Amino acid sequence: MAFVSDRASLGSRCMSVGSSSIGDMANADDGSDWLTPLLTEAADGLEAIVAKVVVGPDHEAAAVQAGQALLKAIEATNDLDDGDDAAGIAVATAHMTLIGWLVGARDDGIDPIQAMTWVRGAVDDKIARKAVLDTAGLIGHPSSDGDLTISELFDRWGPVTYTSLILLAAGVAATAGAGDAHWLRQFDPEK
Repeated sequence: MAFVSDRASLGSRCMSVGSSSIGDMANADDGSDWLTPLLTEAADGLEAIVAKVVVGPDHEAAAVQAGQALLKAIEATNDLDDGDDAAGIAVATAHMTLIGWLVGARDDGIDPIQAMTWVRGAVDDKIARKAVLDTAGLIGHPSSDGDLTISELFDRWGPVTYTSLILLAAGVAATAGAGDAHWLRQFDPEK
């Protein structure tokens, strides 16, 4: 299955809402705690996606489907009354969860080379491998193009970045988590 990069639809909006603005909104003085259940729900959904990719049998196809489904779900929030605000929150929540898992795993001392070896075995597409390798800076892979920001990843790969994050999370879960996507949940972002 080929990686398709559709940079047109989401690019700039993905970058317009970051984790700091989500944090600012969550710490508003209205006394509500709306962020914690949102992060938990996102983590539950992303765990199920990563688990499907880990068990295969076609890891690449599962990751591409998951990335496209995640993108469609985010874009579907435009139909809600909150429109761009809801989409921005969905984007930031997905970013916070996936990046939190990957950086947490890196800080926990996982072997980034082993995770990328799993990805290379699971993915045939050379473009997909390069996208994941760029993303692998998040787990400290020595051959990655450094620690690219999420903005830089989206500038380079567009929405394919979601698939890259999912594949990398699957590689980490498959290797460091012994095939258990729930292992990533110890790194869930907190408010």
